[in-house]
Amino acid sequence: MTNEPKNLGARYRIDAGGSNFTVQAFAEGLLSFMGHNPTFVVRRYGGDVQFAVGNTEVDSMLLPAQADTLSVR
Repeated sequence: MTNEPKNLGARYRIDAGGSNFTVQAFAEGLLSFMGHNPTFVVRRYGGDVQFAVGNTEVDSMLLPAQADTLSVR
């Protein structure tokens, strides 16, 4: 075991002012015949995305959103 700091790779902060965040919900089960698949717009959010060294796949993503800023599009 070593005490060397772990190289966490690249970390990017999400620019909420220059981004759009939408969430699509899909109906399943008994009520799926109604076909109501709403899209929500999230107005206030932030977070970051992190990539491991030598890897282009997302290693970690944190995307907290304020629930009271959701609206249906």
